[in-house]
Amino acid sequence: MTKLTGLDAWASSPLIGVGLGVNASPWHSEYYQRGWGGSHSHHLDILGQTGIIGAGLQFLFMAIVGTYMWRGLFATREPSLERHLLAGLLAAYIAILLGNFLYHYFLFDFVWFLMATGVALSRLLILDARKKRVAGIHDLTARSIGGQVVLAGDQAQRSTAPRPLW
Repeated sequence: MTKLTGLDAWASSPLIGVGLGVNASPWHSEYYQRGWGGSHSHHLDILGQTGIIGAGLQFLFMAIVGTYMWRGLFATREPSLERHLLAGLLAAYIAILLGNFLYHYFLFDFVWFLMATGVALSRLLILDARKKRVAGIHDLTARSIGGQVVLAGDQAQRSTAPRPLW
């Protein structure tokens, strides 16, 4: 019943909702003839309290965090401890997003710690993959040193000609 009342709250003011803090000052549903102090669903609470604008902003935030974690997971194909850890964090994040239909997990500190850890680890993996890509491009390019073409990498190490600083 609380979820239906939450949808009724959203229907009464779909754009901006009925306002934050329905637990302190319950909104009254004329259709269900009862007060609404929350729906035991984070997503429905945000929709009812902040409308499409607030729920849209929150869903955008959740999508950005999830997408960034996804990008970090596939920044490289090399198996690593960090990548496996990020896979677990992403799976937990998705489970929490789904669990928010039935409860308010976003109210717990561990959820925000999990998201921050996942984003930080993603950032680390993305930057590391970018650094390896740039280093790989430099290793594969051919350079002309003193009129002689020398491949960078192993052959450049054996060359006695001075290496350019770039």
